[in-house]
Amino acid sequence: MRPLVLDYGLRWNGCLFTNVKALVLVSLLVTDYKGMANLQDMSHLESQRPDFRNARHPSRMYSGACDGGKFTVSVLDSALPQDETNPRPLAISESRKVQDCCESYHWGDESNGARQLAVALLLDVTGDPDSAKQWFEFFACRYVANLGQSWNVPELDIALWLHCYQNARPGS
Repeated sequence: MRPLVLDYGLRWNGCLFTNVKALVLVSLLVTDYKGMANLQDMSHLESQRPDFRNARHPSRMYSGACDGGKFTVSVLDSALPQDETNPRPLAISESRKVQDCCESYHWGDESNGARQLAVALLLDVTGDPDSAKQWFEFFACRYVANLGQSWNVPELDIALWLHCYQNARPGS
């Protein structure tokens, strides 16, 4: 997708835009949604990265809650019917295979648990272990550290965050 230029202009790579323009941008991203290609099929394109503007399932909502000192994260996919598998817990085991920071999730700080949550969220949104490993520390400090005691985050927010940081140019 090319940078958008609206009434007053929009700095796409710098991610600076008004709320109305953000709504237009998100609408265009959802309208332009194409499922991400299977990363194994992209082996011949090793120098290119997947386009994270096109999240795999833009209907997911991540929810975190702290109950009695226990931090839990669940994933609801609104495109699927709610049943015993939807919502599902965000499994820590897969993220620990990518980067083992901690045995449990945490947020609202820059702890190892926050780093583990960052890995898990990035991995679940992108499906790409390399991107999750590359960005988890920055994502933990900039995003996960600012989450409240309970929170809801749409998958598209994480995909847009990642896209903006991956495509930001110095001085933008």
